[in-house]
Amino acid sequence: MAADEVVSCIIDKICMCGSKVILEDEIVHQKVELPEIKPIVTEYRLQRGRCRVCNKRITANLPQVSNTERRVSKKCASEYERMKEELQGSEYLHIDETGHKNQGKRGWSWVITNKALKLLKVTESRGKKVLKSLLPEYDGIVVSDRYAVYNYFNRENRQDLLRIKR
Repeated sequence: MAADEVVSCIIDKICMCGSKVILEDEIVHQKVELPEIKPIVTEYRLQRGRCRVCNKRITANLPQVSNTERRVSKKCASEYERMKEELQGSEYLHIDETGHKNQGKRGWSWVITNKALKLLKVTESRGKKVLKSLLPEYDGIVVSDRYAVYNYFNRENRQDLLRIKR
């Protein structure tokens, strides 16, 4: 990496034993300092209203965000599939899911990891079909909690977190 500043560190010309030191070469040691990150914050103010007849609450959409999500998803699709394939061949995987709300609807974020990869899948389901779609033929070791959906994997390949703790 090109240096912004170069500092020469010079050795003594005489060794501690009293002999002259013969210069051979230089080694380079770089210290990299990252600048402070200044976030760019965009605030969206969404109008909200309520229907006069049915009393249904209506909130404005964020079309720019949705369009950006679609574009990014499309560009990442092939890499996402490659990661799924690589995880399928892993010796072991850590898997967990957690609930969240998205525009008032219940959703689930699934995380599948090994030493090198972390795959996130956001779905409307916490069911076995999610695991089947992500890891259709996985036969390695699964580290997870005791949620019943993990019974999808062979019993001898499942390691629940409580058993590992003991």
